[in-house]
Parts: sequence; C-alpha cells; structure tokens
Amino acid sequence: MRNLLAVLMILTIWSAPAAALWDGGHMRIAAMAWEQTTPGARAEASRLIKLNPDYGTWLAAEPKKPDGTREDVDR
Repeated sequence: MRNLLAVLMILTIWSAPAAALWDGGHMRIAAMAWEQTTPGARAEASRLIKLNPDYGTWLAAEPKKPDGTREDVDR
C-alpha cells in the first residue's frame, strides 16, 4: 500500500508540467509567441481570428479594467 501511495504521489508531481496544455498555460505561451511576431504577422493573425463566427463571444468575455479599456490581466 505504501508503494502504491508513493508511486501515485510521484506521478502527480511529475505530471504537473502538463498544466501548460490547459487554459492558463496555453494563454501564456500564446502571449509569448504574439510578442515575438512581426507587425505584419500580427495583422494577418488578427484578420484570420476575426473570421471565426464566435469572435464576438470571445471579445465579450475579455477582461476589462473599470474604465472599460482592455488590459492584460496576467501582468
């Protein structure tokens, strides 16, 4: 029983980096990639994203400061 518990604890700790595959980690990686793109690539990516039918829903869910302007909430 102790061995099983030890193995489960090790697997739990070892799998923690997989959190980058979920929302928070994915968004951080996307932000880092966005910062490294050229202005032309950003413009094209923005154009393509706006073609998605759910774009309005995404924009409505974006966090905003009390004055209504957008803000990067991770910084």
